[in-house]
Amino acid sequence: MPELPPEPRRKMIRDGVAAKPIKPVPLVPVEAVELAAAPVEKSFSPEISLQMELPHVLAALVVALMFCVLHGRIAWDLINYPSDSKAYVTMAEQWSKTGVRPKSHFLFPALTVAAYRSGLVSSFPAAEIAVLLASYSITAILIYWLLYRALRGRPWLGRPWLLAACALVIVLAQPLDYGGGYEIGYFWPTQHDNPPSALAKPFLVISFLGTAWCLAHRRRLGLGLCAISAAATVAGALSKPSFLICLLPAAGAIGLVRLVRRKDISITGLALCILVPGFLVLAWQYVQTFAGTSVAREYHDTIIWAPLVVMRHYSSDLVLKCVLSVAFPLGVTVLYWSRARTSTAMLLAWVSFLIGALYAYTLGEKANLMAGNFLWSPYAATFVLIVASALFFFRETPSLRGWRPVLCAALFTLHGAAGVMAAARYWRHFHPSYFW
Repeated sequence: MPELPPEPRRKMIRDGVAAKPIKPVPLVPVEAVELAAAPVEKSFSPEISLQMELPHVLAALVVALMFCVLHGRIAWDLINYPSDSKAYVTMAEQWSKTGVRPKSHFLFPALTVAAYRSGLVSSFPAAEIAVLLASYSITAILIYWLLYRALRGRPWLGRPWLLAACALVIVLAQPLDYGGGYEIGYFWPTQHDNPPSALAKPFLVISFLGTAWCLAHRRRLGLGLCAISAAATVAGALSKPSFLICLLPAAGAIGLVRLVRRKDISITGLALCILVPGFLVLAWQYVQTFAGTSVAREYHDTIIWAPLVVMRHYSSDLVLKCVLSVAFPLGVTVLYWSRARTSTAMLLAWVSFLIGALYAYTLGEKANLMAGNFLWSPYAATFVLIVASALFFFRETPSLRGWRPVLCAALFTLHGAAGVMAAARYWRHFHPSYFW
């Protein structure tokens, strides 16, 4: 509004009327403008509020229950079958009897022993299934809560039933393979016969989000959140260090580039959340398994350079299988490239995945070359990549109008359908009478 001439302004002041400039009324609410202009990592806010409305609480519990029913039955069947799941029962039993700690990532058998000694369960198999069901529930509720924080207030995406469906797809997602069973060459976000991987999932998601925040913001996380992120980093490594050996170099490389380009980064937060605790726990585990005399003598080996030796031994069409493993994240990144390339969280997830894939394709172990233990890294990184891509996609998509969101939503749904079919194959194997 233009200023009043001096004479009328003096007259208005004498009459007791103050001439105040009129503020222009925005056509769009200020909050909407700020949200649209905010960086992609806005939903990864350091301000944590665990409060949810009752319908969302019930929806999260339903997702956890469905996840536990579908995967819990498979886990129980595998525990009573010659498998890695049964081997972890034996490992926990021996630890309880002899007091000899298993191997460097011992958190899962430790929790199994603790559950058995608590008196709440009567056997070691029951103790293992209790730990697994708790892991499934925490993972499902965590994924729902992240979706809720990112999408609350949305007219249709924020509805409890839709958030529940999206969370269930994320926790069930598998590569787009609808033919046979488990096959090396695909990168499987969920491994039914590897209990430590299930335990590690909530820890690695928390560690990833804390790292993404520190890489994208100058302001440091509070001490409490730094402690949570650091504890998740250590707990994830003690469960299974496969993802940390991807996340740590990815965070270091991205952080270095951001420093050189003078972009926002919290060096202190990054050091406290992942760099220091991650380096210390990995160094200890390396000495235990590869470089020193291990207390856990049942496993000791040497890392060797073996490009494509393991992967080509078990599989063919590696490029196609890799693409089918990450079809949804790849589609989201390509179709929303202008925003995805500015998202530190998406960049961190992709770099971690590529590092994990590099491990799987090029590294092996001298004494146990065909064990394929470096495959666990891209498996874990694929799960995190799907989580990050889903949060990014649903934040960027106010509706399913247009071919881009429809295509991405279709790929997302196909990953979930592949997960249901993969679980059904296990059910059919153990309980053929359930199927016609």
